[in-house]
Amino acid sequence: MNLHLQHGLILLQQGRNDLAEKELRQALALDPESFLAHVALADCLSNLERFEEAIPIAEQAIRLEPDASGAHAALARALFGSDRCRAAEIAIHEAIRLDPYDSNHFALLGLIRHAQSDWAGALAASDDGLLNDPEHVGCLNVRAMALTKLGRRAEAAHTTKDLLALDPEDSLGHANEGWRLLHEGNSRQALEHFRESLRLDPGNEFARLGMIEALKARNPLYGLMLRYFLWMSGLQRGVQLAILIGALIAQQVLSRVADAVPALKPFVIPLLIAYFAFAVMTWCASPLCNLTLMLSRFGRQALLFKEKVEALIVGAILLGALAGLLFWAVVNIFGMLIALYFCQLVMPTISTLRCVRFWPKVILGAVTVGLAVLGAYGLLEILAHPKGAQAFLYFSRGVLITVLAGQFLRLESRVR
Repeated sequence: MNLHLQHGLILLQQGRNDLAEKELRQALALDPESFLAHVALADCLSNLERFEEAIPIAEQAIRLEPDASGAHAALARALFGSDRCRAAEIAIHEAIRLDPYDSNHFALLGLIRHAQSDWAGALAASDDGLLNDPEHVGCLNVRAMALTKLGRRAEAAHTTKDLLALDPEDSLGHANEGWRLLHEGNSRQALEHFRESLRLDPGNEFARLGMIEALKARNPLYGLMLRYFLWMSGLQRGVQLAILIGALIAQQVLSRVADAVPALKPFVIPLLIAYFAFAVMTWCASPLCNLTLMLSRFGRQALLFKEKVEALIVGAILLGALAGLLFWAVVNIFGMLIALYFCQLVMPTISTLRCVRFWPKVILGAVTVGLAVLGAYGLLEILAHPKGAQAFLYFSRGVLITVLAGQFLRLESRVR
C-alpha cells in the first residue's frame, strides 16, 4: 500500500473528503490497478455528493475485483445518491450475496427501499442486518425510520431510545427521534432533537428538513397541513396516487351532478370550492411558511437558496391571485378568473422548482411557461368573448395533466 493511499484512507475515515480525494487520486496515478483506491475514491466522491463521478470509478473497482462485496456496495451508494434506486438495489443485493454478514449492506438496502416508499421492505432489511449485529447503528436508524412511516410509533420510540443509548452522539438517531415526535404532533421536542442532530452534523439534510418543518408547525394552520402531509407520506406510492386520482374523479362527478340537478348546486358548489382551496393549499402551504421563516434570521439560515427562491416565486404568484380577488370584489367577476388562473399556475410552477432531474426539469419548465401563455390567452379570449372559454379550459386540463405526470413519474424530490 503506497503512502498516498494510506493518507487517503485516514482522511476518509476522518471525514476530510476534499483532502482524501487528492491523496486517493495521487495513489491511483501511482497504481492505476489499485482496487482499494478505486473503492475508497468512489466512497469519497459519494460523500462529496459527486455521484455521477463515483459511478464509473466503482464500476472499475468491480472489474478489478468482481467478487469483492465492497465494490458493489460502493456502486450501490453512488447509484442511490444519483436517484437510481432500482439499479442501486440490484448492486446492493449482489454485495449481500457476496457477503451476507455485513450489516452495512443491509442498512443501505433499507435506505434504498425507504426511498421507494417500501416501508415494510426497509424494516425487513434492517431486521436482517440486526440479526448479524444487534447493535448496528445504521440498521437501528433504518428500523426507526420504517417503523415511524408504518405508524408503529411505540416500537419506533423504543428503537430510537435503544439507538441513542448506544450512541448519544449519533446525528441520524436524533433526527429520527425528531421526525417520530413530529409525526406525533410534538413539534417543540422534535425541534430540540433536530437542533442536536445539526450540532453533531451540520450537513445532515434529514435533520435540516425536519427542523424547518418543526419551525413551520408552530403555525396552527400549517400544523394541520403537516399532519396531512405526514399521513400521506406514510402511504405506499400507489395508494397516494389512487387517493389523488379518486379525489379528482369525485370532483368531476360532483360537477356533473350539479349541472344535471340545479337544486343541488347550493350544496355542491361550496364542496367544490373547499376541495380546490385545499388542493391549492397542499401545494402552497410549505413555500408560504418558508416565506414567513425568511423574516427571521434563524429561518433565513435554515433555508437553502432554492427554498428561498421557491418561496418568493410562489408568493409573487399568489399576490397575483390576491389581486384577482380584489378585482372581483371591486369591479366584476372576471377577477375571479384571474385568481383561478394564478392559483392553478402555482402547482406546475412548484413541480418544476422541485424537480430533481435536469432534463425533466427543463421540460417541465417549458410546459409551465407554455401553460402560463395559454392561460393568459384564455383570459383575453374570455374578456373579448365572454362565452369563449375554450383556451382557458385547455389551460386547466394541461395543469392537471402536468401535475399528475410529475407525481406519477416521481420527478420531484423524495418523500420525507
